[in-house]
Amino acid sequence: MDLSLWTIPSLLPASWRANLPWAESIRWRRAAFVSGALEACASLCALVVWYSYSVTHHTGVLLSLALRAHPDLSPGPQRLGLIGFISVALNVVTWVTCWFWFEGVVRAFGAAFTGEIVGTLPLWIIDQSYRAVSRWNRNRRRLPLVPDEVTWRKEGQVEVLRVMSCRPKTTWKNRPTIRIKEEFFQVDKSIPGSGIRPYVYHLRRLQPGEIIRGLENYDPQAPLHETREDGVLVLIYRALRKRKAHPSLPACGVYSDVPSNPNWGIPAKPGIQTQARIRTAQPGGEQAQDRLVGELSRAFLILLGLSLFAPEVACADENMLRLPQEVQGWKADGQDKVFTRQTIFDYMDGGGEIYLAYDFQKLLAREYARPDAPRIVAEVYQMASSSDAYGVFTHDRDGQPIAVGQMGLYSAGLLRFWKDTFFVRLQAEDETPEVKTALMTLGNGIALGIPQEGKKPSLLMALPSQGLIEPSVHYFHTSVSLNIHYFLDDSNLLDLNSRTEAILARYQQGSDKPYLLIVCYPRPGDAQAAFAQFSKAYLRETPMGNAAFRKLEKGQFAGGRWQERALLLVFEAGSRESAEKLVDLAASQMKGVTP
Repeated sequence: MDLSLWTIPSLLPASWRANLPWAESIRWRRAAFVSGALEACASLCALVVWYSYSVTHHTGVLLSLALRAHPDLSPGPQRLGLIGFISVALNVVTWVTCWFWFEGVVRAFGAAFTGEIVGTLPLWIIDQSYRAVSRWNRNRRRLPLVPDEVTWRKEGQVEVLRVMSCRPKTTWKNRPTIRIKEEFFQVDKSIPGSGIRPYVYHLRRLQPGEIIRGLENYDPQAPLHETREDGVLVLIYRALRKRKAHPSLPACGVYSDVPSNPNWGIPAKPGIQTQARIRTAQPGGEQAQDRLVGELSRAFLILLGLSLFAPEVACADENMLRLPQEVQGWKADGQDKVFTRQTIFDYMDGGGEIYLAYDFQKLLAREYARPDAPRIVAEVYQMASSSDAYGVFTHDRDGQPIAVGQMGLYSAGLLRFWKDTFFVRLQAEDETPEVKTALMTLGNGIALGIPQEGKKPSLLMALPSQGLIEPSVHYFHTSVSLNIHYFLDDSNLLDLNSRTEAILARYQQGSDKPYLLIVCYPRPGDAQAAFAQFSKAYLRETPMGNAAFRKLEKGQFAGGRWQERALLLVFEAGSRESAEKLVDLAASQMKGVTP
């Protein structure tokens, strides 16, 4: 396509550019640089012309008005120049022209030095307004009310109960005890799902002697009893309110026995996810508040005209992977979709928080279709680093290992792997032998398109190898991720943030399976402060040195130590000696680690 025509589409927002039929034939980086340079030059010329016209015309008008009121007035050249400059500076045309000059400079330099393709602000505001209206309309048309689907699922040697619901269970974020037909379960984690039941929860059977907290009765038919949709104020209230126990049930107790019958009338068929373009459950109220504040902040900046609009990258950007057009009869169906940090919630409502916690950059989504066969959805997530790609992969490690990409996993029509800075998720509506073969072929094709493998986080070297349960390893940054894998506290007790690196792993020590948590902070003082806060709030004691251990109410031990920038904690250890030994081993290996 001619270069003169390239410059026009480069002014469009990323979502508009992605839908252009000739998008793949345009060299977006060159087009954005040229259009940005032309915009800056044109705006500068317009500013010079406007200044010349405004100084001569407006100054003359103002001077004539002043002389009518004060005939004896004789302003000098300096005053006339000052009047002309003020009349130009206060005019809205001047500000608009200066903005387009600044925008052109940003677009040209962004394309030249970072490869980012930035659209023009007026069209971006129109696009964001349309998306806001669309999101509001989608929220009004919520998913249909259907009963929950409850299935048994194997996670290693442990059998868990999987609950898939069409509505989020807001009271489950604090992991209460759930009673189902006189059996008791603990909410273990929530993960993104798909289809008409996008809210997925894993429940484990409560063991004898475990403490019951916040006991709730569960009914799979409960979603059918919903009579109205939740408004914005209701959602905010639910996100901010404190957890309340059921008034007719005890808030705390000890479970004395668990029936041995594993089948209590719920079908034991494997749960198969159905679609990928869905809304997923939010990890918790804290994220709902953050998202609300973020939306209000963005709206405020737009109204003030101070928004610098985050860069948007088109589908055909040369930095994005190119997926196969056809795999064993499945052909690409419809236009590819690209989502950035600002638009990820258009693809998945609550689940986007999980990916943003790993410095998510952009997502490429493509659907494949074949007559009389389940559809396949390919999702390629690009993160800022290979460590974050590994981290988002470890968020959910359910599945059987396969030789696809790095550390590929497959489970019931869902294939996942990571490589370099990419996390790839391939999902079919239903599982058949033919579908599984197609997923493997597609996964290998995408993996081959990524030229190099990624490096795992160096913090992994601090994990002692003896007794390590490798599938239990999770790498993350924030308290949101920590509480999904091991609920510690409603507040951010350890002061985790985007600059901290953390590893959570579980160990086999005889009949005990303690957790080891290693956190690396930017500064040594942060680790010491976090340890002091943890000791007072969790261990209920003031540390006398850099280590503290204590036996908790379940008869298990918890504690840890800090050294330099690292915080090392252990939970659910069988004895004080085993807890101290595990922490000491990690501390000795931590000395050679430089995250």
